[in-house]
Amino acid sequence: MKFDITDIKKESGAVMEIRYQGPLVQDDLYDMISVKDDVLIEGTLTNQGEEIFLSGVLKLTYTGQCARCLKPVTRTMTLQLNERFSSRDTDDDDVYPYEGNFVDLTKTVNDNIIVALPVRLLCSEQCKGLCPVCGKNLNQGSCQCRPEQEDKKQEKTENPFGILKDYFSH
Repeated sequence: MKFDITDIKKESGAVMEIRYQGPLVQDDLYDMISVKDDVLIEGTLTNQGEEIFLSGVLKLTYTGQCARCLKPVTRTMTLQLNERFSSRDTDDDDVYPYEGNFVDLTKTVNDNIIVALPVRLLCSEQCKGLCPVCGKNLNQGSCQCRPEQEDKKQEKTENPFGILKDYFSH
């Protein structure tokens, strides 16, 4: 996702329209999701003197597994991109580096996706997940396992130290 900025580097305030539709060049940071189809990036690169400013929109579709029931989940994401690039060394973590006449958006796009991903991907907020004993999907009905409260009562009576578990949780 490299863009040649030779033309806008010559004049402060110069603007260049950009558009990229193609595969996402991924860092190896997406172990929980995979990006389906092509991503779309549309926007502008603007010469702001010492820096190049990216303003645009990123659209993509990704898939993963529900964190509770492991069902496949597909979601779309639309992100607003507002990033700065500089060819000078800087201590500012909000500025991405570029060299020569090319701005590479790969790291910027990957960083924005990672920040926007949900901490836990769920098929729905009401997902009941899997039974921790038998593994049945509780969204499809209940199982024959004992309720968790009965397990806690039994643990306290069978294990003399079971009562300490509740003592330290307060």
